[in-house]
Amino acid sequence: MREARTKIRAQLRGAFGALRNYVSDADVRGKLFEKRDYQFINKAESLRELDVRFLTQGSFAYGTLIRPARRWAQEIDLDDGIYVPMPFVDGRPVFSSEGLFEIMQRALEPLVTREGWKFKRKNTCIRITLVGKGAHIDLPLFAVDDTSFRRLAEMFERQTETTFGKSANLNDTLDTIAKSVRLGSGQILLADREEDWRPSDPKAIHDWFIANVTRYGKVLRRLSRYAKAWRDDKWDDAAFSSLALMVLCVEALAALGERPSEDRDDLLLLAVAEHLPERIRRGSISWREGERACDDEWSPEWREELAKAAESFRDDVKAALYDTFHSDVVIQKLRRALSDRIPNAPEAVVIAAAAQTAAVLETKAETVPMPRVGSSVSA
Repeated sequence: MREARTKIRAQLRGAFGALRNYVSDADVRGKLFEKRDYQFINKAESLRELDVRFLTQGSFAYGTLIRPARRWAQEIDLDDGIYVPMPFVDGRPVFSSEGLFEIMQRALEPLVTREGWKFKRKNTCIRITLVGKGAHIDLPLFAVDDTSFRRLAEMFERQTETTFGKSANLNDTLDTIAKSVRLGSGQILLADREEDWRPSDPKAIHDWFIANVTRYGKVLRRLSRYAKAWRDDKWDDAAFSSLALMVLCVEALAALGERPSEDRDDLLLLAVAEHLPERIRRGSISWREGERACDDEWSPEWREELAKAAESFRDDVKAALYDTFHSDVVIQKLRRALSDRIPNAPEAVVIAAAAQTAAVLETKAETVPMPRVGSSVSA
């Protein structure tokens, strides 16, 4: 995926660097200025190229990527955001999202054909399937108000005496600027084939998750992967987003009231599993107050199916940790919860002596008949 990303970025840099060649094409020009009047066209006339930037986002960037549970139905993915600073007119990007998608598609077609990949049309991105690799790359497109972006870049350059070239990653520019300085919600927009452009800032979600990794430790990444492994084992393509699972893991750790241990993933997994059923039923799962909830489109039937599956997950993890002191039973219960991702290795299970003693003491005594003892006569 990294190799494919490098090749894709090179193609797109060349395409946006040769913007005038595409604008001169009547079909592309018509799409670029779709539902846009002369103000937009006049503003765009001076543009010879677009200084495209890239930001890898999603599970690949968070460190929560996992292998598919079912390779015939699931794929690993990499989201590589395409950020295009450009002029805005009355809050709208000078070019339409459909026109820029068209430039991307035309630029990538020779590469996709040469590599034996395939395109898949998505509403908010271009998806490229790496045929035979069990993987795909999503290319969401973002418009950034160039005035605001240039102001932030200049601020950074003044602070560090470092100049960012065209090949610089957007992360390099924004991550190192003071955290209090950010683009507003109306200054970074996601391309949407149906809505043209709409507010969306995945960088904010990225910052939220990384801040929580700092707060709770790397175990948060591992718990997110365990939760995704459970989901992927139960459903081929569930409408249970990775973001929703990340939110629930963060909530479970927050409820502990202290920084969790890094050496008892089993107990922390149980804390997450115990948090899931009621929270799924309650709903409104959102990473930040005021943001659209991850579960907005769940039907009541689907929500209840998820909650019941979560109850089984909780019960299996709890039984593995508390209801037995036999190593093979521990493995059996954990494999039922997380499938064969858990190795069948009872010898890897450590059961504390205190737990075995407690189990014996908690076992109710049984009444048995007194044994029969024959009489004897001493010589």
